[in-house]
Amino acid sequence: MKRIKKSLLSITILLLITLNISAQQPEGNSVKGQINLNVFAQIPTLYLKYGAYYGTSYNIDASYGISKHFDLGIYYSCNHISEKRFQQEIGYNDYSFTHNFGVESRYFLTSYFIKKPVKYDFYLKVFVGMGVSKRYSELYDVMTNGKEGDIGLLLGAKYNPIKRLGIMAEFGYGLQSSWIINMGLSFRIKK
Repeated sequence: MKRIKKSLLSITILLLITLNISAQQPEGNSVKGQINLNVFAQIPTLYLKYGAYYGTSYNIDASYGISKHFDLGIYYSCNHISEKRFQQEIGYNDYSFTHNFGVESRYFLTSYFIKKPVKYDFYLKVFVGMGVSKRYSELYDVMTNGKEGDIGLLLGAKYNPIKRLGIMAEFGYGLQSSWIINMGLSFRIKK
């Protein structure tokens, strides 16, 4: 219980201080020419029927706006997951450490509906990548290594309370992480 409280506290603190360094929508709601550096904290969403799940996940990406509505970039994420499981009334932990990397793209939607500059934007995000993982099971005392493909789709929202500061949230589904909830802050880098 103490470990779960620690994990929840660290996730809460991380969400409060996580910086998502990202370019904001300039005049006309265009992302063309923007350089973005984004840092997210991912909220654990996995539910296990016969155990408990906790972990931490971070995501960093860099992208460039290649048109008014479209950016293209690369990403890296690091995940540490611990699952408390039970088998025949014996409790044990499974641990996994995963490093994912790949390409991603966002398609910004707001300027289709609102032509004047606004403080918010909605977007679709697609990513495709590869993950390298290490998994350890206390029950079998075995460490395994693996490689897995990753693909996902997210719906995101960004709100800019001031010109150079924004708040971002994403929700979607990924092959490796199942349901994904990302949250972060954003700062404009270029344009």
